[in-house]
Amino acid sequence: MIDAFLTDRSLFRRTLSLFGLAIVTWSVVAQYSRGDIPAWAFWCVLGANAVWLVVVFLPSRFVVVTTVCVCLMVLLGGIAAAATQGVGVAPAAVGVLWQTRDIRQSVYRGIALGIGCMLVVLVGNFISPISDFGLVAMEAGIVVAFLGGESRRQTLLAQRRANELVEEQARADVLAARQHIAHDIHDVLAHSLGGLVIQLDAVDALLESGEVDAATARVRDARTLAAEGLSEARRAVAALREPPPDASATVAGETLVDELTVLFDTHRSLGGIVDFRETGTRAEISEAVDSALRRAAQEGLTNARKHAPGAVVHVRLTWTQQDVTVRIENRAAAHAPSSSGHGLVGMRERFAALPGGRADARFDRDSFVVEATAALSGFPA
Repeated sequence: MIDAFLTDRSLFRRTLSLFGLAIVTWSVVAQYSRGDIPAWAFWCVLGANAVWLVVVFLPSRFVVVTTVCVCLMVLLGGIAAAATQGVGVAPAAVGVLWQTRDIRQSVYRGIALGIGCMLVVLVGNFISPISDFGLVAMEAGIVVAFLGGESRRQTLLAQRRANELVEEQARADVLAARQHIAHDIHDVLAHSLGGLVIQLDAVDALLESGEVDAATARVRDARTLAAEGLSEARRAVAALREPPPDASATVAGETLVDELTVLFDTHRSLGGIVDFRETGTRAEISEAVDSALRRAAQEGLTNARKHAPGAVVHVRLTWTQQDVTVRIENRAAAHAPSSSGHGLVGMRERFAALPGGRADARFDRDSFVVEATAALSGFPA
């Protein structure tokens, strides 16, 4: 489908063309009625005007037909230009302009048609000579028509490029949002499913030892963990259909601490140990920073349960005047996670999108450390 603005056939431009066509027709009829011009020149201009009228109402998809029509306008109008004292040059110049501004065709076609038009006008001058000044004025009019068409062509090309950039940016934003949601779903599943495996292993062991009551309690904990994971996954999927969040929205520092406390309680219910300490003065943070820090803590706890079960997880939340940092550290096991894990890669990408954001996962002596920092006033980039 061809966009209307690309072919440049708006209602205003059609009306303007009809007005110009009417002026040229009236002028050549007046000349002929006074006997100022020969019959052949009169009919040539009328023929050029008839073709001009066809071009005005011709659907834009007929590119070849339009090209043939503008060539006829140039031929008929140009050959009669000198005989009609310059009136015939109008449809010829319009044909050059129309061809040149069509961005669907090569600019060289416009150049060729412009040169051809100037040659046709020169031939017409041999048939019915006019003054040198008049000839130069007609040739200059054709050059102006070409330059006007080229100017309009560049404007249309710029508009198309701008539209393409907007569409490309929109696609990039959608892909970035989907990637962010994919990371969230990964974190949710890794956290909840990993916890479920631990709980079910514990249930199996308790049932084998005959501790039915304890096994029942573990099943209830597993059900709660599954329900929480399912709820978070649904929220992540629902975000695909929701408008982008307000980048200026903030949450209190207490909200982040409450969310982290829920994660710690879940970790403890799965048999883990958390040593949490907080330093500095709490401050408001953006929703994006809140979500990123919560996901970083979730990733650190999930890795600890998977690779160092039973080890104490030390969590430090540090507030400064500029930023907030969460650090999750546990004693490294023989198969501690590497920095190539999908969750850790997603965490780095999430913080890289925040002003002042950075995240790292590394070995520090005999411990594995996940550390993430973001500016207090950081909003999504």
